[in-house]
Formats: sequence, C-alpha cells, structure tokens
Amino acid sequence: MRVHFTNNHTSNHTLHFHGMNLTNEHDGVAYGHLGHLEVKPGETRTYEFVADPAGTHMYHCHVNSPQHIDMGMVGVLIVEPKDKRAEPKVDFERVLMLDDWYLNDNGGHEAMAHPAMIHQANYFTVNGKAFPGIEPITMTTGQKVRVRMLNVGYQAHSMHLHGHSFVITHRDGRRLKVEQEQDTLLIGPGERYDLVFTATNPGLWLFHCHVVPHVTNDGGYPGGLLIPVVTQAKNGKAAPVIKAAPPKAHATH
Repeated sequence: MRVHFTNNHTSNHTLHFHGMNLTNEHDGVAYGHLGHLEVKPGETRTYEFVADPAGTHMYHCHVNSPQHIDMGMVGVLIVEPKDKRAEPKVDFERVLMLDDWYLNDNGGHEAMAHPAMIHQANYFTVNGKAFPGIEPITMTTGQKVRVRMLNVGYQAHSMHLHGHSFVITHRDGRRLKVEQEQDTLLIGPGERYDLVFTATNPGLWLFHCHVVPHVTNDGGYPGGLLIPVVTQAKNGKAAPVIKAAPPKAHATH
C-alpha cells in the first residue's frame, strides 16, 4: 500500500494503520523523540507498507490521539487475503464501528481528551449513529452474514445477540484456530472481531450492548448501541416494525 497523506488542517497529524505490520518510519506514531513523524499543516507524507495481516483493522491519527480520534480521525481498514478458501462462506458482510461520545447541555460535541471525561459519555454509536438511527441488519431466513466489529471508543462493550448465536472466526484480523460459538462478546477499545451467524427464524431481534446505560441516548431508553436484526421468511413474511421514542434534548450523531 502507498498512501499519500496531505495535511490541510491547522494542527499536526499522522496516520497510524492499526493492526498492520509496519516499519517504525511508517508507523505514524508522534510523541517524544518520535515527533519527527508528525505531518505539519501544508505538508504531505507518503506511507508505504505491505498489507499484512489480512482481516479487520482500522486507521487513525496518532497526534494528540485522545482528542483527534474522538473528533473523528478514525476509519476502517479491511485487508482481504489473496487465498480466500479459508474465509467464511457468507451471503453478505456488515461493518459495525462502535464509539462513544459526550454531548454537553447545549448539544455540542466535546472530545473526551481528559481521563475524567471517559465515563461522562452519554451517547453511544454504531457507524456514527445512535439508535434509532442505526441501520438494521436485514436478512432472509437461511442467509449468513459476516459482521466485522471494531471498537474505536474508550469503553468496553458486551455485545449480545437475541434469538441466535454467532461464531467468532477472527480476532484482531487473525483467523482463530478454534472457532468459538457464543451469543455475547466483550470487545475492548482497539479490538476487532469477526462474527458469523445465520438467520434461523423470522422476527425482530436485537443485537445490543449489555452494559445497559450504553443503550440509552443521554439516559433515554432505548438508544445507543442497539442494532435491530430483522429477519423475514423466504415466503416474504416481514418482521414487525421497530419503534422508539425520539431522543430527549440532543440530536444523535
């Protein structure tokens, strides 16, 4: 991979390719005696690395990380293997990027750059949206989905799937030698998991964090990390429509 990164912002930045096997020169870490890796405003830096290992990873800024990541300088990096014979056979994939946010009383987003603020998070999102804004996983019975889940926030989440079990096939991009079947997964900050499950019966199911305050929007339930899983029978019988009260005071991400 060769990435040309131009900094058009007013602060120094870098790119760190989280999970990749990199040389120090292209690691994008910028602190202390490694400050020479910072890309200053107006500068361009070229990152080069071999895409390895295959799997679900991320990239983010590594300058003043607590603020810059929380302000959105983070994304998903997926490396596919050349030989896909060992990959799970699925009908489709979904990427779920989990994050946590703090919105003040005026509805403004504040970066949780100080450790004391981490547990003040009052919104929890999937791909930048809190429930009911989260896109459902929609399936037909018999379909199999691969879920690539990443935690780019500061808090651990215990993700539980109703009505089904899933098989964990990858952790941090690496194929597990022994697959694990379960229905609840604890994912910490920076971790990535690949899960595979099959829609077994029609209905409306929930895939949500079991740290219950994480399924609220500023304390209002339901909200946050709540992903509807809508399965319908092959004959076209639809699942019930999910309804939720709107957020109280703030607009969700």
